[in-house]
Amino acid sequence: MESSGVITFNCGAAPVTIVLTSTAKVRNDKGTKLVIDGGNKVTLSGGGKTRILYMATCDKAQVYPPGPGDCNTNSGVHLVVQNITLVDGNAKGIPSWTIINTLLSDNTAVGHGANSGNGSNGGAIYNDGNEIVLNVTSSLIEDNTANEGGSAIFFVSNNKTGSITIKDSLTQHNPRGTFETPNLPGFYVIAKTSAQVINSQILR
Repeated sequence: MESSGVITFNCGAAPVTIVLTSTAKVRNDKGTKLVIDGGNKVTLSGGGKTRILYMATCDKAQVYPPGPGDCNTNSGVHLVVQNITLVDGNAKGIPSWTIINTLLSDNTAVGHGANSGNGSNGGAIYNDGNEIVLNVTSSLIEDNTANEGGSAIFFVSNNKTGSITIKDSLTQHNPRGTFETPNLPGFYVIAKTSAQVINSQILR
């Protein structure tokens, strides 16, 4: 992805699934805001082989963002992904998720059935695998919903080797679905240990 602005899809009136053969990568020097809008009709699929979307302000290959400060504190491109479905992505060998200085709000995990694959878990963030690591730092997660579990964050490490850390962050107004982890409003967590909450507020 080279350009800033709004990316839409001219695929006709019917819903469509586009299977990616390479990862869509966001460059950091192409404007201040990039919107990817699927118009509620587009599904991007990794086909079980490909990572779907990649953005990193500290990746030299994507160009360091302009402006003062280092790459960790420079905002670079403001990316908005809306009205689109992402399925069957594969980031094998890349188990570490890091979310910094991010607002995640007004997302909904629709569907029902929890483990039936109908998209009903994880309103803002959904992680499900084995050796996965999730770090959320200096972020706000609010006003997200899920019909089943984890309106804010659904995190399941099936073999209980993964970990989740929430640092210098606030989560609020993420209502309970049909289940959540006790004392963690809006979360459902299965990990090596309990979620590590550092200098953060996890509010109803």
